Amino acid sequence: MPRGRKPKPRNLKLHDGNPGKRPIGEEPQTANLTGPPPRSLGPGGRTLWTTAVDAWGAIGVLQETDRVVLHTACELRDEVDQYTTIINEPDFEPYQQSHRGGLMLHPAIRQRVATRTLLLRFLSELGMTPTSRVRLGSPTPGNAVDELDAFARSRSST
Repeated sequence: MPRGRKPKPRNLKLHDGNPGKRPIGEEPQTANLTGPPPRSLGPGGRTLWTTAVDAWGAIGVLQETDRVVLHTACELRDEVDQYTTIINEPDFEPYQQSHRGGLMLHPAIRQRVATRTLLLRFLSELGMTPTSRVRLGSPTPGNAVDELDAFARSRSST
């Protein structure tokens, strides 16, 4: 397992002005991720796929090389839904008796927590959480322009 910080993305190095003065390599570019969700996904996974591809695929944040990571995240979303269905059953008991006679949390609850944690890691890798978008310097969907930035640009060009 690698140690230390994750490498800083190229666009952040360029934004910060490259204080280390080391050469900045080019990032490989692939086609933007498009297309319908895989048939193997459940309703929750399909919704996540469609949302991600519509919002981030069109502007180049999600590329074709991210397909496997997004597919895995969608499968994790389906697993969370399965555990939630079990937990929401009317006769569900959140605590069970352990083999030693004590109380323990139902395994479905523990699995849902673990799966959600893993899902958030995958979504973070794809730039789909607020902190990861800031860290990656991702553009905003719809090419939204901040009014103050637009004003500053218009003032600097005159």
